[in-house]
Amino acid sequence: MFLEQPEGLAHSEKSVGMCIFRTFVIALFAVALASVFVACGSDEESTVSDTALPDVRLATVQGYELLPLAIEQSQEQLAQRGIVLEITVHPSEGEAIQALAAGQADGLVTSMDAVISLFNTEYPVLVATTVRDNPEMVLAFSEHFLLGNTASGEDVLPETSAEAVSNILSAWNRTVEQINVNLESDEFVHSAGTLLGLESGQDIPAIILSEFPHTGLPDRSYWEPRLAQMYASGGLDIPIAYDSLMFVPGLP
Repeated sequence: MFLEQPEGLAHSEKSVGMCIFRTFVIALFAVALASVFVACGSDEESTVSDTALPDVRLATVQGYELLPLAIEQSQEQLAQRGIVLEITVHPSEGEAIQALAAGQADGLVTSMDAVISLFNTEYPVLVATTVRDNPEMVLAFSEHFLLGNTASGEDVLPETSAEAVSNILSAWNRTVEQINVNLESDEFVHSAGTLLGLESGQDIPAIILSEFPHTGLPDRSYWEPRLAQMYASGGLDIPIAYDSLMFVPGLP
């Protein structure tokens, strides 16, 4: 089932202009992000640019999907990467999407179905990484932010938006690896529960932590045929290509 479209978000037939625009966006950020990676090399530590990076606002619902970034914030790793991150928890996925539409968020932790349903609206988002497999949740950023129009109202260079996302992904990858290594650590599980606001002394179950997959884009072999089937069955008005939904095609 798709999310109900937020009020004011019209689902219309995709024009040739929209196709050209999205192709331009993907090409632009493929180049921008590649230049960031070349500059940063394989260093997983601080990658602060000489140019100030934009503040990033993420909208989500109550849950543990943003635990990796909560850990990074608690250890100030994001600050070392030049990232000021604001996470707002909303009562429902629809309200998180409304926050994006209202210019109150630059990105979402949301479902793949939501990403697909937003594709033909004024507020499309592109997937940056998979958050967890079941159900498949993703970290996605709005095209408005990727083009340099931040939720705070500040206009920035698209290259700095790309670098901000790159640094967030670097932090995310580091912490998912940390989670995978520390699943058997009672101290780690307890501290994770504290970051999630659980009652004092209550641990988050390790089985939940283990749902964090290896980081990367959603499984192409699953989503390409599913998108084709959705269109064939009338679930989509137009065909949608897997690569059109991704922040940078093939980003590991």
